[in-house]
Amino acid sequence: MVASDKFKFEWYDILDNGGTVEFNQGNVRRNFKVAKKGDLVLCYRGGTGEKGFVGLAEIKSEYNEKKDVILVKGLRKFKKVIPYDTIKNIYLLMFNNFIKTCFFNNFRE
Repeated sequence: MVASDKFKFEWYDILDNGGTVEFNQGNVRRNFKVAKKGDLVLCYRGGTGEKGFVGLAEIKSEYNEKKDVILVKGLRKFKKVIPYDTIKNIYLLMFNNFIKTCFFNNFRE
């Protein structure tokens, strides 16, 4: 997940036209050091207005340690903003199902 900064760029600036942006906000080194070219990223819009996921982007170039940035390319804008809690709940449901499957498949006699 990558969040935009309204003072530097808005997701719609690159989602509408497939543009790119050098992303260097927050904990880029910690969160994206292992990201590979082609990895997909959920685009999160915070700040004022409707907060949530607004689209899908891709890593165009891997983490640049000297510049402390990654290059992100906009792929597709979602038709509606998806609230953070919706994604979080889907993730938790998938994780719980994964744990149950692993547990029952590995410990059943």
